[in-house]
Amino acid sequence: MKMLSGRQVTPFNITTADNETLYAWHMLPLWAYAHHEDQLINEPAGIRSDFRETLGFKILQQDPEACVVINFHGNAGHLADGHRVQIYRSLTNLSPKVHIITIDYRGFGYSTGSPHEAGLIADGITVVNYVLSLGIPPSKIVLLGQSLGTAVTSGVALHFADRAASLRLLPRTDNPALNNLFINSSAVVGHSRTQPIDFAAVILVASFPSLPNLLLTYRISGLIPVLSPLSVYPKIQQWLLTFIKEDWPTSLRIAAMVTAAAKSQERKLRLHLMHALDDWDIPWRNGEQNYEAAYHALASAAGGETKMGIGSMDWEMEGFKREAKLGERVKVLFESVRFGGNFELVPWFYVRILTCSRSQQGRCKCACSPCRAKGIWTFWWTGRWILMDRTLDFDEAEVIRSSWLEWNCS
Repeated sequence: MKMLSGRQVTPFNITTADNETLYAWHMLPLWAYAHHEDQLINEPAGIRSDFRETLGFKILQQDPEACVVINFHGNAGHLADGHRVQIYRSLTNLSPKVHIITIDYRGFGYSTGSPHEAGLIADGITVVNYVLSLGIPPSKIVLLGQSLGTAVTSGVALHFADRAASLRLLPRTDNPALNNLFINSSAVVGHSRTQPIDFAAVILVASFPSLPNLLLTYRISGLIPVLSPLSVYPKIQQWLLTFIKEDWPTSLRIAAMVTAAAKSQERKLRLHLMHALDDWDIPWRNGEQNYEAAYHALASAAGGETKMGIGSMDWEMEGFKREAKLGERVKVLFESVRFGGNFELVPWFYVRILTCSRSQQGRCKCACSPCRAKGIWTFWWTGRWILMDRTLDFDEAEVIRSSWLEWNCS
């Protein structure tokens, strides 16, 4: 497996409201790394106590078109696990503007503390507040969650989208510092303490509606079923579910987030739910249930204005797409592909993550044949690379980057 290049990664620490230390990575786009390689080699090695003092931060700060993808990884392991590094490398290879910041939740990797639902969501809020404090506007921030990270992401996104709803749906805790964070998250430049914040996009890859719902279909390593063998004994299933102490109600949080955006004429939301049809860990129906929750919330909040589209996509892999939108303000998209499993799906949807960079410039939004053909070609190339299980080299990444820029018809 190819790793990230040299000093492309800057490790640093973030302190939470309850004084836990989160281990974090900032990853430069490959093009930025290549341009500043000689300077980066002279950067001090090891974990940096203050990211603002690093060259990586200066590169991010000095690029007015830079976007930040805040990544929340899945369960088990840590942020440097092999398949996660491949995802980071893939994303940093494919755009000169997208920086990635990711963390290990409390109790994971080098981070201190013990993991629990309130704590993980607090960790997510902490890192988003941190990125906002760096001067990155919300319109250039994408929240990206995968597997367990989708549950964290939905809680974090709701916290910033609708504080009142988040207080109803975020877990209660006996930790005063976390309660204070949920209620009184620090104000962001240009926003009041309670003003909602809309990000460039919220992307959920391999999501599930709630932990109890997931366990009804979950298979350990895709092979060993947890509760599905007891489907003929529903009362026993429900009894066993009563022992779950943390529900992670993602579908409810998604619905509340969509409702908040739909009810205000000033709000915007781009919510993308993605799933592989061959995901045996979290079956794709789980992701579709979250889409259904979002659609019904949008339909309820917007009445007859909601437009829903159901279609199919057939690139190199078969899949389908379901979309609901309220004008151009609120868009909810569920996309699937046949292959990708639980780990390899993120790069396949790379173009979605570039939403933040597209939204900042005047790009072609037409559906003409040349634009469609170039877009499909970009997807095809990326999908071919994933199927071959390898990482793009610099020249191949440049080809895709050029194709993407041409497709967007500046």
